[in-house]
Amino acid sequence: MSKEIIYIYDALCGWCYGFGPVVQQLNKKYGAEIPFNTLSGGMITGSRVAPLANMAAYIEQAHTRVEELTGVKFGAAFLQGRLKDPICLSDSEPPAIALAVFKSFLPELSVDFAHDIQRSFYWEGQDLNELPTYLSLLSKYHLDESEFAARFVSPAFKASVLAEFAQLQHWGVTGFPELVYRDGDQLHALARGYRDFPSLDQLLESVLVSG
Repeated sequence: MSKEIIYIYDALCGWCYGFGPVVQQLNKKYGAEIPFNTLSGGMITGSRVAPLANMAAYIEQAHTRVEELTGVKFGAAFLQGRLKDPICLSDSEPPAIALAVFKSFLPELSVDFAHDIQRSFYWEGQDLNELPTYLSLLSKYHLDESEFAARFVSPAFKASVLAEFAQLQHWGVTGFPELVYRDGDQLHALARGYRDFPSLDQLLESVLVSG
């Protein structure tokens, strides 16, 4: 494809949770004209994987800033439940695989599914390491749970996700979220970190006019 908008996110990134509805708005306005592609950044992998509870003190403070600036809400099921779970691991790989599998069915809805994943975590307190968390999201998309499950455990999807992480590292992506407009070989940064819809919409309009 010659043109696309690339949303670089990580399921474990709280600011991505806040930015997701903005990207959904942008997708609703421009998606028929420009394809949107959501990529997973691999924020927490390898030696960084650790119990989620290790980050509890930081998240308990930081989430209020995300709420104030973006308008999203973190649920009690997450703040008082999952966040305190000493067993649950903070690992970017399983939700990245889930998104990759979803894109193999409905790539044009990747922005929506990415936000569904984050809402299941940050609002409902679901465990992103568990396959049933993702299966519970499929009914509204009319996807077959057994086929999704088979692909979720496929080595091919794990390999594709690890390659995606490596590609983003090669691009020099160091933080999340990021939003990029690509026109052929030309890349235009639209957002690094959170940006509200009006300013983002205005910027994209100007890029499209000038391009």
